Amino acid sequence: MKKTLLLLFLINLSAYSQEIKNVTASSSIWNEQKAIDKDKNSVWSSDARVSSLDVEDISITFTSPQNINYIKVFPRYINKKACGFPKSFDIKYRSGQEWITIRSETNFPQAERNEYIILPFPKTVETSAILFITRELGKDDVGNNIFQLAEFEAGFEQDFKDNFLYVSNNSRYKSNNVNEIRNVGSDSFDPNKLNVWHYDIRKPLMDNMSAPNYYSPSIVKNGDVWNIYYGGFDYANFLKDNIYLTASADNFLTFKGKAHVISNVQYEHANNCSVIKEGDNDWKMLYTAYPLKNKNKPHYGKSTNGLNWNFNNPVTMSNYPAWDQTNSDGGNVLFSENGLYHMFFTDYNHENQDFRVHHATSRNFVDYKYKGVAQNKERIATDLKSFDYNNNKHYLLGTHRNTNNVELTVSTDLDNFDNPTIPTITLNNSSNPNDKFIATLGFVEDENSLKGYLYGSSSVTTLNNNKIYANWLQKKVIFKNDHVRWGDVEEAYGPDRIALFMSTQVETGKFYIYDSDGTTLLYTSPLVTMKSGDIWDFVSTDQAALETVVSAPLNETPNESQGKVYPNPAKNSISIAVDEPISKVEIYTILGGLVTTIETTKNKIAIESLISGTYVLKAYTKNGIHDFKFIKN
Repeated sequence: MKKTLLLLFLINLSAYSQEIKNVTASSSIWNEQKAIDKDKNSVWSSDARVSSLDVEDISITFTSPQNINYIKVFPRYINKKACGFPKSFDIKYRSGQEWITIRSETNFPQAERNEYIILPFPKTVETSAILFITRELGKDDVGNNIFQLAEFEAGFEQDFKDNFLYVSNNSRYKSNNVNEIRNVGSDSFDPNKLNVWHYDIRKPLMDNMSAPNYYSPSIVKNGDVWNIYYGGFDYANFLKDNIYLTASADNFLTFKGKAHVISNVQYEHANNCSVIKEGDNDWKMLYTAYPLKNKNKPHYGKSTNGLNWNFNNPVTMSNYPAWDQTNSDGGNVLFSENGLYHMFFTDYNHENQDFRVHHATSRNFVDYKYKGVAQNKERIATDLKSFDYNNNKHYLLGTHRNTNNVELTVSTDLDNFDNPTIPTITLNNSSNPNDKFIATLGFVEDENSLKGYLYGSSSVTTLNNNKIYANWLQKKVIFKNDHVRWGDVEEAYGPDRIALFMSTQVETGKFYIYDSDGTTLLYTSPLVTMKSGDIWDFVSTDQAALETVVSAPLNETPNESQGKVYPNPAKNSISIAVDEPISKVEIYTILGGLVTTIETTKNKIAIESLISGTYVLKAYTKNGIHDFKFIKN
């Protein structure tokens, strides 16, 4: 069923404009028919107005009610600048006898590319007419307040309904030439797709904790809420470390309150928490307390709700030499699997500060038996998570060394991270000047997906002014046309939103969305006009359908009825071998987004302008359509 749906999606994809019955305008110097005559050199113009706030409008009526989800207009361009195009306007659709606003624009930037302006709607509407009405007029080339258009169309694009949705223009960063792209977080864990990381645009992530020093985050999903446990000191507790809890119910967009979870009590400090939830009423925590025999030692806590804890209980350790002398500050990772508890710790004292990652296990969560060194590197472990991939468990270890980076190591052996599945990933700190010395990290994991990590970082080596920052694993979003390319440097706003920076205020082009490996092209949008502050929502085609297409073998061998494309893969051009003349070629992304249509009778197609990835080619002949899949290197 899923494969059939995807096939239908590929076949019936392209946008279409509607058959117009008539066009009317509030006033005319040049006839309004010129706005729908398909001639970009003929222009409709309203009367010139004394005030820019005088209202002018133009509307088109269709022969019958139609599904509409975008308008497409071509301004009057003089010296590549849009003249007489309104600064502020509304787009409305007719519902019965009423006009309903579907999209509003304020201070619309002046277009400068001699291109169409394509404006999707937040939703598809069924209507018999579309109205374009001004709230503030633009000026023509001699300074008149006027409304002018060379072309005015409205239409329906399946992608604007199903795959790439315009949300609104109220991004919190609209004044900074930033767009927001939603639903671009990472998918199911794949060790080969851990390449695209974006620092959260908020630096620090949580700036309302009323504390001079907070770090050591441990993140647990609790229903629809994220519990963020962290350690640090505030002014209410005399600059002694305590453990606190805040929560986010909107996927790390906002953080609600601060609860005091574990106080220092008979110890001077309690910090470096590592929390797991094993059931609705079964929460466990490892943390360090100081001083126990004048050392930092791992302690354990239990809770039935994640808020109220029974704590101040030290763990025991067997088989580890000189445990009494061990100073285990900054790294005591708790991990549970198949009824066995694992603790990964660092010894600041043993063997002249043994910063290697040590491993111990317990059946009762309290009494641990030392197993050995899990990673023979001078690193401090602060979190570990497991993921399923290709029917195997993959363990992700996160370490730091109080410097400017963290390391992510993937292994299929919980006892050995010295032979990782993939090369260890090193991620440096963000560009914020206060984010210099990373002191902890905590992974954000949800339903077998690594979303990113939170980390504590300080501006000084004494590590006494830490704040919590975030780095998110996400898809890569590129917007480009013949003049600009944006998205190679991006930031995030939470785990599934990207802040895409613009260098101009308005452009018409396409969005290209890649997987978190940075190279697998998932989707190409139709042409759209983007301006500062726009919010877009990417809704991918069903992942199972995608995997069905991706896993299908390439059609590389000749077939008398189907033909072939060659070479495959290719870099600059491909040839289509079929037994009948070609009239048209269409190229789609693997998810069904139309990339280009080529009216041609030639069998050789240039592809050097395509971005690297996998594509579907449809060759049209008089006897039918031939489908091929090819790879552009």
